[in-house]
Amino acid sequence: MESLQNLEQFILGLGQVVVGLSGGVDSCLLAFVARKMVGRDNVLAVTGDSASVPSRDREFVVKFCEEHDIPHQFMLTYEHNNPNYQSNPSNRCFFCKEELYQRLNEIAHARGWKNVLDGTNVSDLSGHRPGFEALKKAGVIAPYVELGIDKNRVRNIAKHFNLEVADKAQSACLASRIPTGTPIDLEALQKVDRAENLLRDLGILNPRVRFHGDLARLELKPEEWENCFSKREIIRKELQTLGFKFVTLDLKAYEREG
Repeated sequence: MESLQNLEQFILGLGQVVVGLSGGVDSCLLAFVARKMVGRDNVLAVTGDSASVPSRDREFVVKFCEEHDIPHQFMLTYEHNNPNYQSNPSNRCFFCKEELYQRLNEIAHARGWKNVLDGTNVSDLSGHRPGFEALKKAGVIAPYVELGIDKNRVRNIAKHFNLEVADKAQSACLASRIPTGTPIDLEALQKVDRAENLLRDLGILNPRVRFHGDLARLELKPEEWENCFSKREIIRKELQTLGFKFVTLDLKAYEREG
């Protein structure tokens, strides 16, 4: 597999690396290959820990790293203290990623290491991607982009290694559930996280709970609608206990966040 060989040789040439680990297939594969190529003592996977990170993602990265013997740590980030992030503009991701990459660089430099890796792939570059501008500004390396590897190839490589993340649904930060221009509130992020966990516990896969003040707008794939509707009373009551007065099902199918 040429893409895999290129990726392995690219990482091997970097030596010691810090890998930003979000818990998605891209970053998990990157951490796995880095561990394989440069060895345990030369890799550290780091997960940003803030209110915008889904709690299930935090739990998952711990299990993944334990399973594959990848050194890992959490790192507090403080993007919520930045007024530019709080105001939730269209380029909110720039300020979030700017904070993340600064902290990752600090961890790498404290170890005397030069390279911080990120799991952005070629497919991620389409559309509005302010986070990638922050990556370039911080001097962070995106191996998949450097090598022209897209999402499908990432998943194929992950399947080659039988990684549990190969078919994992895409995740996104909880701030993406709040409409652009609506200030980001930590309490709102917690409500969204709890609501989505509730829906998953009820067997609804990859739900999105869009926050509109006292209204929760459920955005699901069409094949999930029947399951959601059959449990509508449980969902309504549970989400109301979280502080939502109204719960609606959006008849527009779930679409990937920009």
